[in-house]
Amino acid sequence: MRDLGVFTSVAISSSELVEFVRAFAMRDGQPFEKRSEESVVGTPPDVLYIFDTTAPNEGYFSDDEKAVIQSKLGCAPEGYVSIHFASGDGAFGLAERMAREVVRAWKGLIDYRGAGGQLSVPPVAPPAEKDSGD
Repeated sequence: MRDLGVFTSVAISSSELVEFVRAFAMRDGQPFEKRSEESVVGTPPDVLYIFDTTAPNEGYFSDDEKAVIQSKLGCAPEGYVSIHFASGDGAFGLAERMAREVVRAWKGLIDYRGAGGQLSVPPVAPPAEKDSGD
C-alpha cells in the first residue's frame, strides 16, 4: 500500500469529505462504497481507500514537519485528506486525480512522501527498460 495526503488550508468535516469523494467517483466513472470510517473508490486492482478523519495532525508527526508544511502551504494546515492505494500505476493515477481535486476544492498541498516523492513533488518514475535488440 502507498498513500498520498493532502494538507488543506481550510478545515474539512468528515461528512463534507465523504460527499466530495462520492461526487468524485461519480464524475470519474468509478464505483463508490462507504464503509465504517472510510470511503472506497475504484475497481480492483485500482482501488482507493479514503479515511474519514480530516485532522491536519494525521499527516505530520513533529513540529519540524509541521513547520515545513506550513511554509510550503503558506498557512497552518487546517485539514488533511489521506488516500491509500495499491502499488499499480492505475491506482496512483486515480489517487493523484483525486488529490488534485482536493487541492482545487480546499486550497491544499499534495504530500507524495507516502508514494516515494516529497511534499508537492511527485515520485520520479523509474526509467523504462530498453529493448536490447537481442
